[in-house]
Amino acid sequence: MQTILATRNEKDELKKLWKSSFHYTQSFIDWYFEKAFVPEDTLIFRTETQIPAAASTLIPQTVMLGNKPVGAAYLSGLAMLPEYRSEENQTQQLIDTLTAAGERNFAISIMIPPNYKFYERFGWRVAYHYKQYDISPADLPAYRISGTVERPENTPETRARLSEIYQQFVQDKNGYTLRSDENWDMILEDLIQNFGGQCVLLKDATGTAIGYLLMIIRDKKMGIYEFAYKNRAAYESLIGFIASHQLWVETVSVKAAADDLSYLDFADRRDAITLCPFAMARINNVEMALKLAAEEFTGSVRLQVIDRLIPENSKTFAINASEVTQTEEEPQVITDIGTLTQLFMGYISIKDAVRMNFLSGDAGLLTGMFRKKNNYINMLLI
Repeated sequence: MQTILATRNEKDELKKLWKSSFHYTQSFIDWYFEKAFVPEDTLIFRTETQIPAAASTLIPQTVMLGNKPVGAAYLSGLAMLPEYRSEENQTQQLIDTLTAAGERNFAISIMIPPNYKFYERFGWRVAYHYKQYDISPADLPAYRISGTVERPENTPETRARLSEIYQQFVQDKNGYTLRSDENWDMILEDLIQNFGGQCVLLKDATGTAIGYLLMIIRDKKMGIYEFAYKNRAAYESLIGFIASHQLWVETVSVKAAADDLSYLDFADRRDAITLCPFAMARINNVEMALKLAAEEFTGSVRLQVIDRLIPENSKTFAINASEVTQTEEEPQVITDIGTLTQLFMGYISIKDAVRMNFLSGDAGLLTGMFRKKNNYINMLLI
């Protein structure tokens, strides 16, 4: 297949490709290509007869890793016509997509896959998970709503208030995405227009916005897709707001951060809490990632990385303090691209990797380069 950048003239072809590859409604596909489509972020894979057999979209993101902004590509719209889904074509699609991401200085790629095992074969690994609570409103404590609850329209003022709450909510977390005003505009429009959802904004007695819910109510079910707050009072008020729906809602499903402690308040049933794998990640360019990881490293180590998909990554790297170079010397530590990604993302520690037999050699030499952190991400747009 031939890989090319998309143009706006190919929107109709891409729409047909999406329709054949995904279960999206036509109205959503039309909305996406009208509102969110960026040609220069989309790759098209054509056959020798110029049939658009596949496509990939690299949505630019900035994620905060260890309080440092790192460029990332959110992989979306990985479409391929069923009749072309051979292992050879799928492998080429992934290689070309990752190569394009690395050439654009995106150190990592992130995706929310339809099939985790499939992408593990190509070096992706889970780097984020979340807690899901499936309860009834009656399971919630009867907290009083303190302040006022609004359902604001999608305006610059609304987006600024949501952004302020979000920034405070994620300040103790790792790997979260920075959201621009444009990002918030897309999130709200997608939630409200395409899914019939709503944004609930909580203000305190002074009129200061202190919490929000992004939610959908349908068929007596309430889905909370983002639950953010500035303080305990805001948290209790939002819980009280959810509980107030018990006459209209039978079940509540809450998607919460991995470190969320709400279960100490209300989840008494054993089946109320589920730990769910969420986003996967993969390093696009190992040398770039190691240079970022080694910025505060003071040690010295020769690390061999095995990457069966991208030969340029499958090398031995000499890391001396913050300097990273390729070397032909014998490695002191050996690992694969998936494990290196989880270490780089702060999802696992060096001790975790050793215990799971994901590292071989003198793993202690990596001490100070990788640390386990509290990862959080919520990709609310395709």
